[in-house]
Amino acid sequence: MIIKYFGELADLTGKELEIRSAGLTAKQLLAELVKSYGPEFGMKIFTPDKQLQGIFLLLNGRHIRYYQGLDTILREEDELCFMPFIDGG
Repeated sequence: MIIKYFGELADLTGKELEIRSAGLTAKQLLAELVKSYGPEFGMKIFTPDKQLQGIFLLLNGRHIRYYQGLDTILREEDELCFMPFIDGG
């Protein structure tokens, strides 16, 4: 599967694109990414009670909540994008 990072997360990971194996749930993948990129990555995407914050997690162009949320099983052909919220005025 392909993972794409935008904004601060691309800066934090040092990558805009990454390929990972599939078969995990989104929640399991996020835990692996926090292990790989450290607690700062975790603080950018999770609240203290482990709810997503500051990002839209898009699976194949649709918000992951339209699937099974973080319990969605990720497939080899999937594309997961970390899109930060954009503030403006």
